[in-house]
Amino acid sequence: MNRSVSVALLVFAAIVTPSGCSSHRSSSNTESSPEPALTTPTAAESEKAGATSLSKRQVDQFLAPSCERIAQSIEQGNEGYREEQIRKATQYFTPMFEPGQDGGLRGVDRKACINIEGSCIVGEWLYNYAGPSRPWGNRYDRSVVPFKFGKGSGQSQYNTMNALDPCRTLAADKNHYPSGTVVYIPSMKQKKCPQTGKVVDGCFIVGDVGSAITGAKRFDIFTGECLNYSKRSNTCRDSLNREFVAPKETTYYVVNRDNNIAKELRQETDNFIRSNWRTVAD
Repeated sequence: MNRSVSVALLVFAAIVTPSGCSSHRSSSNTESSPEPALTTPTAAESEKAGATSLSKRQVDQFLAPSCERIAQSIEQGNEGYREEQIRKATQYFTPMFEPGQDGGLRGVDRKACINIEGSCIVGEWLYNYAGPSRPWGNRYDRSVVPFKFGKGSGQSQYNTMNALDPCRTLAADKNHYPSGTVVYIPSMKQKKCPQTGKVVDGCFIVGDVGSAITGAKRFDIFTGECLNYSKRSNTCRDSLNREFVAPKETTYYVVNRDNNIAKELRQETDNFIRSNWRTVAD
């Protein structure tokens, strides 16, 4: 999202510890001991377990044909894409909070939503950071806006929907990876997206920024809604979030945003969002 705040988030090794994060987070986080992950990563699981009255939005996960072509090209050794190794990769998300008596964001959740994460979901409302002059942010009815999970860093020809897409949107330093750049991480292929519980294809699109996301080889992966958000550590404890990680020195490939296959991937993604995240006006 297009905000200048950031926080410590998840870094994964043998344990989970907070680290610097995305555009929507405050930098005023402190180190804390890791907390155990809960086992409610998807809407279906949470409803079955009865663990919470909240549930994740049911959306599909699609495997992009253009991403498969990128992978095949790399395997055949004739891709021409830049190969790099990750310096640091974290993840960010949109926490879900119970509504207040008026059906809106509660005061007790405002800081975590607006100042820390930059967005959150309360019932069918999406709250989004809107600058220091609007301490409660902007509120959107999710049934009538295309950005169901939050806004990216701004609309452009390279980011036409400006919608955060779970397990597709990537936050990065625009000086190194401009909006619309495609990043393919082979080791992420077949991992399950925390939002859907379904496998991904390993291709990500840069569509967000963050004050803590600076320099080359530094990324923040958007994972969607978070059912079990810890205000103490500003982390998501949904079980699949622990697994959806790209460790340090993981190999990835950069596809220039003006490359035809990068354009195809963005178009496929936009078409998927338009056809599968329908609004009441559609």
